[in-house]
Amino acid sequence: MDCKKLSTLVCLLLAISCSKSPSRTAKAVPTGKMRVSVTIVITGIAHLIDDGNNKLVIFPNGTAYNPQHQLLLLASKRYSPTGLSLVPRDQVVGATVVDSFYYKALSPGIEIDLAKSGFDPLIDPTITADATGDSTHEVCPSQQLAPRTSLHWLPKLGDVSHGSGLVIDPDQIKPSPDPIVVSARMSIAGGSLIALLPTAADTFTFTTTAGNDPVQAVSAGLSYTYFADVDATNPTAEIWAAAYGKPSAKIASANVSKAAKSVTFILANVPPDEFFAPTPKKTIEHFEHYYEIYKSGSFLKATPTRGLPKDSCGSGMGGTVECGPARP
Repeated sequence: MDCKKLSTLVCLLLAISCSKSPSRTAKAVPTGKMRVSVTIVITGIAHLIDDGNNKLVIFPNGTAYNPQHQLLLLASKRYSPTGLSLVPRDQVVGATVVDSFYYKALSPGIEIDLAKSGFDPLIDPTITADATGDSTHEVCPSQQLAPRTSLHWLPKLGDVSHGSGLVIDPDQIKPSPDPIVVSARMSIAGGSLIALLPTAADTFTFTTTAGNDPVQAVSAGLSYTYFADVDATNPTAEIWAAAYGKPSAKIASANVSKAAKSVTFILANVPPDEFFAPTPKKTIEHFEHYYEIYKSGSFLKATPTRGLPKDSCGSGMGGTVECGPARP
């Protein structure tokens, strides 16, 4: 597979699924269990928010600006998932089928319950995340100044919009927000967070009326990984969720790769066709709606415009998903 010709997010997902799991020593693995990495890839419109020592991911309800917008939960057919669609759907880039996913649209107003989904703070007591490159406003990745995994590649709204005095709307980050505004939320207390930026990444200019506008590569996805102890004989990982304020229930499960000791789910907040038949866009769509996370403050709404091939970080296609996570 030539990842320069395909969706970079897809190729990065394949790399995640085929990689070996890092080891953990904080807690002994119980008898009859196997320690595996569970990855949830977040793509489409989403916000990664600092929440004290924790992180909070919220998925805005996008139906107001596109009636086809949905929050999709997906897993590749190679994991033999259950609880999703009865038949898989191919993801096609150009004329190439790059993967096939079982999926379902999640009803607005849910909390992803990571504790019920296998997250254990004794295994992952802290959050590992890095935003190297923010202070120096790096344009392209480099191992020393801003590695490809840095959260810098998730645009920081205040920085790219000449913002000041910005205050996040408390009604959007409270435990039970309005489902018409926030489709889903996920509170993260431990594990690792990395950007999914390919070696061949397009740059975007965040154009405003002020001029002197930031330019940087942009990640189409955020990868969150935690470790879970699952049955060693029949290793499966589960995703649990609850309507705001209600008890949790299992909404999907998937078989763990015994070779890699890993499994990957995807939360994609996009119109389904944008995920299954992605095409490069000139701009990051609906970016003006990212600013609805703020209650007050001063900012200039930016229009992120994809640069020319000569402006890219490397060579090849720099991403096809219509929008990706940002940081308020």
